[in-house]
Amino acid sequence: MVNYNEEDGLNNSYTYSVSQDRNGFLWVGSDNGMFRFDGKEFKHFNNK
Repeated sequence: MVNYNEEDGLNNSYTYSVSQDRNGFLWVGSDNGMFRFDGKEFKHFNNK
């Protein structure tokens, strides 16, 4: 098992959902917006 945290780019307190899209990206819904994981790094998406 692998745990990801702020050092890996997942800067949130709570994760509410995780889903994988047809392209293989993992999407993490949190109290700090959405994060997309491509297997190497997280990209943060928010209201801005």
